[in-house]
Amino acid sequence: MPPFLLVQRQSFWIHSEATLPQGWLLSISLYLYRLTMLAWALWISFALLKIIKWGWQLFSQPVLCYKLERKAKPPGAVSPSPSRRAPHPPKQSRLI
Repeated sequence: MPPFLLVQRQSFWIHSEATLPQGWLLSISLYLYRLTMLAWALWISFALLKIIKWGWQLFSQPVLCYKLERKAKPPGAVSPSPSRRAPHPPKQSRLI
């Protein structure tokens, strides 16, 4: 055997225990599994029905958008007149 394989094997044998770990398996009845899946499916379907009902109630309201309440101006405040507004940029003439 080539020497590099022996080194790898030796390092494996040095780090491994006398018995290797064993796998395990949890086994349940098929009927218990099916009953669990049925319970989960019923739970998710009823939760989805609640969400759909809530969404339909919001969707079926006749309001498209809500009006925002404007804040009242403090007494003595002056609204800007057209002369106080910023001037519009000059219109550019079109050359034919």
